[in-house]
Amino acid sequence: MTINIQNIKIKQEYYKWLQEVKGKNPATIDKIESALTKYEEYSNYEEFAKFSKEKALSYKAWLKKSSYRDKPIQTSTYCHYLKMLKNFYDWLLMQPGYKSRLSGNDIAYLNTADSESKVSQQGRLKKNPSLEYILRLTASIKGNSEVEMRDRALIAFTVLTGMRDSAIASLPVGCVDLEELEVYQDPKEGVKTKFSKQIFSKIFNFEPALLKYVTDWVEFLKEKGFKNDDPVFPRSKSLSKGNDLCFEKSDEVEPVFWTGSGRIRNIFKNRAKDAKMEYYNPHSFRKLTAHLALEKCVNGEEMAAVSQHFGHEHVATTIGSYVNFNSFKLSQVLKKIDKRKKNE
Repeated sequence: MTINIQNIKIKQEYYKWLQEVKGKNPATIDKIESALTKYEEYSNYEEFAKFSKEKALSYKAWLKKSSYRDKPIQTSTYCHYLKMLKNFYDWLLMQPGYKSRLSGNDIAYLNTADSESKVSQQGRLKKNPSLEYILRLTASIKGNSEVEMRDRALIAFTVLTGMRDSAIASLPVGCVDLEELEVYQDPKEGVKTKFSKQIFSKIFNFEPALLKYVTDWVEFLKEKGFKNDDPVFPRSKSLSKGNDLCFEKSDEVEPVFWTGSGRIRNIFKNRAKDAKMEYYNPHSFRKLTAHLALEKCVNGEEMAAVSQHFGHEHVATTIGSYVNFNSFKLSQVLKKIDKRKKNE
């Protein structure tokens, strides 16, 4: 790999601008960095200022034939990469030393075709778990140890609240009100919500057995001596093996937060594997929560409340992004509508 110092410097300036001026979070900047790196791979790390119309067209053709995570690149990823690269060049066009060397007309060739943009904006019909699936999965975890109790409650809590895994991993005991069955996702208390929003959420009682897993777990933590600023879902205790630096996991937990949400995804994956069931990531549980909650709504006010529960500013966001039926469920809903219409 050829290192281009000038490219590195200008990228760092761009990332700083994105963070300080545009308020982009590190995760978003990481995605933008990946898009710019993809272009540099194509150009063999040529200086950004040597961009041209011909390079834009050549890169688009190259990108379509490239791979993403060892699979042919999808239209949505293709469009996102081009959009992020174009945004970078639009910014670069205004920077000293680049204004006279770049052309806005050349940069415009990074735009995608209307048909490609429409495909990238369409949500895919993904398969999500059912409530029956979650009942079976949690029932497979016997709860004979603290770790088993935690994992079972974690899975139940995820579907009863629909919270993001990053918020769950950073949620302290003091933010959970068992009496009112409410959760206050407060960034001031260290809860990592999207865009650092304060979110007031409900622990829905979709299924009494799932709710009991959650309430029993939180009450157990309090009896164990956990304080309000300790994690609701703490990491497993690490035990030293003799005098060396090797450690092994125990069946107990300790009042220490996970460093990220990756461990939650691993728990979901491992528990599904142990139960010989299909794996669904935590975010798919969030979609199920939205569907179950909206299904119970009888008016617009209730739909708006559910939307706020998820931290959304608009009901359309909740419906458009989270209520995306799989083909079987879509068929069921449409048949129900058709049957109701015939009976009227």
